[in-house]
Amino acid sequence: MAITAIWLAYETKSLLIGESASSDIVLGIKRIIGKNDDIEDDPVVLTMHMGADDILANISINYRDNIKSIDDIKKTNRKFEGEIMREFPQVKNIFIEIH
Repeated sequence: MAITAIWLAYETKSLLIGESASSDIVLGIKRIIGKNDDIEDDPVVLTMHMGADDILANISINYRDNIKSIDDIKKTNRKFEGEIMREFPQVKNIFIEIH
């Protein structure tokens, strides 16, 4: 029982502090965004658990200069959000910063 209590305390502490998502999720998000030819560099992906099954993702994307319009960027960002949430349903909130 003591071992279980210690394990629960450890897990609860990490969630309270704002543990980041697993590297599989972060790398998966980078893979989804990296498939697009309009992205210049690797995206910066910061994640934080908001609850046991609720992850917040902050993504910084550097678009190439050949983007036609802001509507194209919005459309691409919505596509990213949809793909990320389908592949990783625990990612509930996504904020994308554009450069």
